[in-house]
Amino acid sequence: MSCAFQAVKGGAAKLNTGFYIPLVGLGTYKITGDQVKQAVDAALSCGYRMFDTAKYYVNEPELGAALEVHTNSGQLLKLLGFFRNV
Repeated sequence: MSCAFQAVKGGAAKLNTGFYIPLVGLGTYKITGDQVKQAVDAALSCGYRMFDTAKYYVNEPELGAALEVHTNSGQLLKLLGFFRNV
């Protein structure tokens, strides 16, 4: 898959836990069905490692399944989730 960007740039913010979180991520609002997997595949190939989601978006199962494919294939070595309820 071709990507318009060499790699997603934007840096990271250090959390008080010592972990870092990317400052640039893919917003998944209004992405549904098969579009979720396509968006995740494209984003990961471009270097994205942060995905914004919420229960309100009603696409968490599809997003989780799309990310699971990449973690099971070894493309993503470790997936850390940072969750915040608002």
